[in-house]
Amino acid sequence: MSKSTKRIKKKRQQMDRKLKAVLDSTTVEKEDKQAISQLLLMDPKVKQWDGQRYTPPGSVLAEIVSRFEQYTEAPLEIAFAMTLQFLATILIRKGVTVCAAGNMIEVAIWLIVLAESGASKSLIQNHIKRSLEAALKMLADEIKPEDLFWDAPQTTAEFMYEWAGKEEKDHKGKVTNVQPSMNRRTLIVDEATDFFIGLKDPKGFLYGMYRNFLLAYSHEKITHNTRGGGKLEIPYPVIGFLGMATPGRFCKQVTEKDIEGGFFWRWAILRAGERRSMIGKAIFPSDMLSGIEKTWEILIKSIKHKTYIVSDMALEKFKTMFDDLAIKSERDNEFPGAYVRRISWTLHTLALLYHIILGRGAEQIICPEAYEWVERLLPEFNASVSLVLQQVFGSETVGTLQKVDRLIRSRAARGLPTTARDVVYSLRIPTKDARDFLQLVQMKDADAGPFPARPGE
Repeated sequence: MSKSTKRIKKKRQQMDRKLKAVLDSTTVEKEDKQAISQLLLMDPKVKQWDGQRYTPPGSVLAEIVSRFEQYTEAPLEIAFAMTLQFLATILIRKGVTVCAAGNMIEVAIWLIVLAESGASKSLIQNHIKRSLEAALKMLADEIKPEDLFWDAPQTTAEFMYEWAGKEEKDHKGKVTNVQPSMNRRTLIVDEATDFFIGLKDPKGFLYGMYRNFLLAYSHEKITHNTRGGGKLEIPYPVIGFLGMATPGRFCKQVTEKDIEGGFFWRWAILRAGERRSMIGKAIFPSDMLSGIEKTWEILIKSIKHKTYIVSDMALEKFKTMFDDLAIKSERDNEFPGAYVRRISWTLHTLALLYHIILGRGAEQIICPEAYEWVERLLPEFNASVSLVLQQVFGSETVGTLQKVDRLIRSRAARGLPTTARDVVYSLRIPTKDARDFLQLVQMKDADAGPFPARPGE
C-alpha cells in the first residue's frame, strides 16, 4: 500500500450519515436535493440585525422593535418576528385570506425563532402578547384575547379534543355544553425542540400528531378515533405556529426523515443574532410597551376585508422577484430555488401583513410596495435555513463540501472539468466519498426543472 493511500485511509472525510441518506434517497426530489446543496454552500454569517430595513416608521412593528431596542439587549429579530406572528393570528381568527391570481391563501404562518439561551424570548413574547390583549379588550371586538393563542397539549388525544372542540355531557349522555374549537388560533410552543421530539418519537404521547401536522399544513381534513369509539374531525384545519428554540438543540433533532418527508420545509425559520450591549439596561420597565395597545387598536380597526387581492402590478412584482431569485439560483447559486418555491405561499402572507402594517387595511388591493418589502426580507429566512442545515449535517461535511465547490470553480476558471479523481488527489479523501461530495456540489448548478407546488394545492 502506497503512502498516499495510507494517508487517504487515515483521513476519511465521509459525508454526514443524514446527508448521505438524503442524497441516496429515491423519495427526495431532485430539486429538493439541489436546494439543500445551495443552502449548504451559502455563507450565512450571523451579523447585527438592521431592523430599520424592515420596519415602516410609525407602525406598530417599528414601535415595538424600537422599545425593545431601547430597554433590552435582546436580539431585535425576536420582537420583529413575534409581532408579525401575532398580527397574523388576528387575521387567522378573522378568517382573512389572500387572493393571488385566483389562489386563495390562508394567513397561517408556521414560524420558528431560534435564539440562544438567555435571549429574552419569553419576556418579549409576554410583553407583546399583553399589549395585543389590552387592545382587544378596548375594542369590544368579536375576537377575545383567549380566542387567539393555544398552548400545546401534552397528548395526541388532548390535542385533538381541543383542536376539534369537545362536547360535555351529563350522566344521562345529554350534551350540556360544547367547548370552543382551538382551530383558527396560533399554537405557541416555548420549547419547540422538545415538542418536535415528542411528535417523532414512536413511544411518545404526541406521535399520533406527526401526520396530522403534515395534513394541517395544506388544510386537509384531520380525523381521530377516540377510545370510546367516537370520532373527532377537523374538516379544514387552519392554525398558526410560533415556536422558540435554541439553535444547537433544535438542529440535533432534525432527521433525514424530516427532510425527505417534507416536514422540515414547512417551517419559516428566523435565526436571531447575538445579544446587544447590556450597558444602561439593568432593569426592564414593566410598562416598556405602554401605549402600544392604542397602535394595535388602530391597526385592528383598519382590517375591513375578508379577502385581500394581490393587484396586477403587485403580482408582476412578485413574478419579477421570483424570476430574479430563480436566475440567482440557477446561474449565480445565491439562492436555493426549490426552497424559494416552497415558501412562496408564505411570501404572499407576509405581503398582506406589510399591507396591514402600513395602515392600508381598508384598501382591499395589495400594492407592489408590499412585495418589495418581502424581497428585502427573504434573504434573512434563507440565511437562517442555511445555518440550520449546516449544523444538521455537521461542520466537517460542510467544510469538505465547500472545499470541493472551490476546487470546481478554480478548475473551471482554467477551463478544466473536475472529476472524482481530481477531488481525491486535491483533498486526500477516498474515491467513494469524493464521488458523493462531487455529486452534491454539481447538483447546485443543475437545472432544477419545474419547482414543486405547495403540498395539497
